[in-house]
Amino acid sequence: EEGQYELSLAYQVERAMYAVAIILGIIASVHTVLKFRRCINTYAQDVAARLLSYKISLSVADGLILFVYAPTQLVWITTFWWYGGEMLCRLSKFIATFAFYLTANMQVLIAFDRLITMSHITEVHAKGSVDYNNRIFLCFAWVLAIVCSLPQLFIFKIVHHNGHPQCSSIW
Repeated sequence: EEGQYELSLAYQVERAMYAVAIILGIIASVHTVLKFRRCINTYAQDVAARLLSYKISLSVADGLILFVYAPTQLVWITTFWWYGGEMLCRLSKFIATFAFYLTANMQVLIAFDRLITMSHITEVHAKGSVDYNNRIFLCFAWVLAIVCSLPQLFIFKIVHHNGHPQCSSIW
């Protein structure tokens, strides 16, 4: 039949992996949200609260990957068509790139927080925390992820390859 194609084994495996990741990710996300709800009420302004805010941001980034990047990849691998139009093409690429940058930024920020905490361990024991404004670092991580992702809004567009619409980067 015209328009039909056979997925290679590699694409079948990749598609199955995305499907399993989405299902497990939804279960893990629900568990994480419930756990965060309990933790937010428990922690005051101490080291654990600061780390919790970083973990929440990291979970938001993971959620964006789970609910934006993975489904778009799964649909594309299944059909090899882009169904979302020009704006959704650009927006989904921006959000996916933002999520990957935010994930990396949050991992760096958590490592930095651990470094600061360990280098000022006597303050932590005496006061229960280290004096630095984690909100500034948190905002910086988010803004940096946004700024680094902005080019995606300009370099991606719909192109037609063999009559199939594709969301592709154009330089």
